[in-house]
Amino acid sequence: METVGFVGLGKIGLPLAQNLIASGYRVLGFRRSAMDEFEKIGGIPARSPADIGAGADMVFSCLPSSAALEEVVQGPKGLVHAARPGQVIVELGSHPVPVKERQMPARSSSSTTCSSPCTSPPPPRRWRSACGQGSTST
Repeated sequence: METVGFVGLGKIGLPLAQNLIASGYRVLGFRRSAMDEFEKIGGIPARSPADIGAGADMVFSCLPSSAALEEVVQGPKGLVHAARPGQVIVELGSHPVPVKERQMPARSSSSTTCSSPCTSPPPPRRWRSACGQGSTST
């Protein structure tokens, strides 16, 4: 079974991770706060973004701010310390392009990175059910 990593398990990230779990993927996750809800849906908590990078074939990040993105990639326990050949890292946030471009050199040249911002979500109260039905737009 392919292992997927997910950094950022908030209002958008958690339903996306849940959809991956329901589709049969082993999902490692990291969030700076409690991950009880993630564990309840079958997710496997990680101690840091670097742990996710070390254990996942594909990594998604879905973070609320540019500062959070920089910490997750370049911080002391960031993805940059664990990127490896063949790994794909997908950034889902709608952060400014210069912020995302600053992250590219920091990542291992042997991994592949791409930006795929989530846009035009339905109203927040319907977000979870929409993600579960696969209607997320990127």
